[in-house]
Amino acid sequence: MHPFLLFVILLIAVLSPNSAGSEQPNAGMMLQEMSTAIRSLNYEFNYIQADEQDIDSLRYRHVILNGKTFAQLLRMDQLRVEVRQNNDQISYFQSDLTPFTLLGTHIVDAFPSVVFSDFSMLSQYYHYIFVGKMRIADRICQIIRVLPKENNRYSYFIWLDEVTKLPMQINLLNLNGQTLEQFKVISLNMDDNLTSFVQNLKKAPVPPLMKLPEEETVNFDWFPKWLPAGFVDIPPNEHQLMHKKKFLASRFYTDGLFSFLITVSPVNKKNNTESHFQQSRRTIQTQVRDHIQMTVVGEIPLSTAKRIADNLIVKINK
Repeated sequence: MHPFLLFVILLIAVLSPNSAGSEQPNAGMMLQEMSTAIRSLNYEFNYIQADEQDIDSLRYRHVILNGKTFAQLLRMDQLRVEVRQNNDQISYFQSDLTPFTLLGTHIVDAFPSVVFSDFSMLSQYYHYIFVGKMRIADRICQIIRVLPKENNRYSYFIWLDEVTKLPMQINLLNLNGQTLEQFKVISLNMDDNLTSFVQNLKKAPVPPLMKLPEEETVNFDWFPKWLPAGFVDIPPNEHQLMHKKKFLASRFYTDGLFSFLITVSPVNKKNNTESHFQQSRRTIQTQVRDHIQMTVVGEIPLSTAKRIADNLIVKINK
């Protein structure tokens, strides 16, 4: 959606009779209620996910039965892709790939990661602003903006169903207020018959667990001199792998809402070279200095990724 058009629509929502003069809801509390609802309710979404390059039509079912979580994500168009959750087992099926299983608490592909965030912790780094109300999929929704306190990361507009607190639309915006990605519900079903699909899911065979590659040891000494406020590395603090007979060290950083990966590796490439790539939320910034390749990959603006790469201190201990 064009940023000016989005601004006009939201302005109308704020100035509407239903919202004018009424007490402003607690936006942070509403976001916490969303995070709880997405995990605890039984529901079915038909929705679209769109970015600058593509648009997907999907169906997501979620049921809590006897204290266990069962879910199914199905791509409705083109190549069939299905993801099934049987409590802590997340299994992936695609016609041109061998099925595999990962351990997890939810299907990460189903929603923008913002819905699973700890908004109490994030309030140190983000403002939560109640904007107004609007109708999505024939349901009245409350609109909240998640705005970073520093201009070095993305922001969100989130439309929450007023009754269930489930997310009905989520727009990810860049630093200029342009929409990079959109999640939008077309229909919401909370029928009691949703539990019927669980029996078939229980009977379905579970593909084998995917094994992660073994780690190697290399004497890398490296650290970032600058990171955006709130970003911390996630234990284990460092992974070191052998890839094509070359060592690759990496660390994963997150502020609880967005994340990025830093990798360093010795290379036989020309020094003082730089390249970058960006598609929707994903940014790749690569630099080569002193025959060390440093790459920042993640959900951050290009300017932020470049600043991180510029401030990496890396050396190999002989």
